[in-house]
Formats: sequence, C-alpha cells, structure tokens
Amino acid sequence: MLETGEIRAVGASKTSYVDVRIISATNKKLKEEIEKGSFRQDLFYRLNTFTIDLPPLRHRPEDIPLLVHHCLQRLKIKLGIDRLSVTPAALEALIKYPWPGNVRQLENEIERAAVVSEANGIIDLPDLSPELRGSVTAESDFTGYRGQLREITEKVEREVIAATLSENKGNILKTSKILGLTRKGLKDKMARYGIDAEQLKF
Repeated sequence: MLETGEIRAVGASKTSYVDVRIISATNKKLKEEIEKGSFRQDLFYRLNTFTIDLPPLRHRPEDIPLLVHHCLQRLKIKLGIDRLSVTPAALEALIKYPWPGNVRQLENEIERAAVVSEANGIIDLPDLSPELRGSVTAESDFTGYRGQLREITEKVEREVIAATLSENKGNILKTSKILGLTRKGLKDKMARYGIDAEQLKF
C-alpha cells in the first residue's frame, strides 16, 4: 500500500486504490534500530520520503507559552470554562520544567491544573503538580534565564492579547474578561505592546 497505493481486503477478488498521506512519528533513531535488526530497512525507505526532526520540548522552551495558550483554548471548550489563564509564576515553572514526556505531558499537566484550580479559572503555582513546583525552588537554576523568560513571556502575552482581541472582533470588555484582566489593565498592556484593536484582522 505504501509503495503502490493498492489494497485488497481479506477474501476480496478485486484490488482497491487509496489516495492517502502517511504521517508517522518515533522517538527512536531508526537507522540505529535498522543496524540492530529491530526495524525493517525496506519499511524505513518506504516511509522516509520527507523527515522533520523535532527536538524534545526541553530544548525549545520558547514554544511552551504558545503550547500552553493552545491547551487553554482547547480546555475551555472541553471543560466548559469561559475563563482560563495561567499566572506568570505558573508559566515560569512550566517553562523551567524539562518535560521528559514532551507535549503530551504538558497537555496533561495543564488539564490537571485547570481541574483542580479554585481561583476562577486562573491556574497558579499551587495548582501545578509537586514535581513542577519543585522545579522553581532552586533559585540558582534561574541564573542567566530570567532575561530570556521575560522576553518569551512578553512576546507570548502580546500575541495572546492580539489573538483574543481578534477573536472577539476588538471588543475590549469581552477580551479583558476572557484574559482575566480589568478593562484598564488590558488597555495598559495594549498601549505597552503597541496593539491597536482597530488595525486587527477580524
């Protein structure tokens, strides 16, 4: 099927043709697995048309705020919550954590925190699991990191504000409620980041 696009169901006398795109993923180094005899070489070359090498999440902390925002938007629908946000302290812990389980672990952590949060949909540091909270206790580990964190956080905050404004057609009051801000607080951040609601694409 991978090579010719042909399939034949068990017991069928005719061949059918399928037009599909195969996307496969692995956390193994397949060439090493081939050498060990644990992965078929012919299958590798049938799958290996175009390869995307995605580093583990711990090597791309700048992606974490964007992934957190994406998770929050999905959870609002799944859990039926109008407001759902993360405090800077909680976001700092999420960025600092090495995430051995990668994006799936991050998604589970955000959902867990959203369920146990009692602060009107605001996820704070105490809502995170103990191992994540422990990742921010060693102050020495943050040496040389705060500048990067601040830049990442400000960039994502601007993008989240602009995206939420756009989703709500520039409605500042509605956007401020969704983001857990006061109307004045939202306007102050918009001024800080140079966001003009009238120039956003709706």
